[in-house]
Amino acid sequence: MIVMFLYGIAYNLTYRNLEEEFRISEVLRKALNLREVPHYSTICKAVKRLREEDFLKRLLEESSKLLDV
Repeated sequence: MIVMFLYGIAYNLTYRNLEEEFRISEVLRKALNLREVPHYSTICKAVKRLREEDFLKRLLEESSKLLDV
């Protein structure tokens, strides 16, 4: 779910467009080993929970450190 969310950020996609992009692209589904694409509302709810827990902020901070950005 996190990788899907980051993909959406990179390509400036809404949750609905993100769901559609993954439904259309077999390559994306295979890359994330997805048998089914989550509904856009599921993605939205997961991201909301992750934001509430500051998980995404910590993830981006640690990624920046690793990438030396």
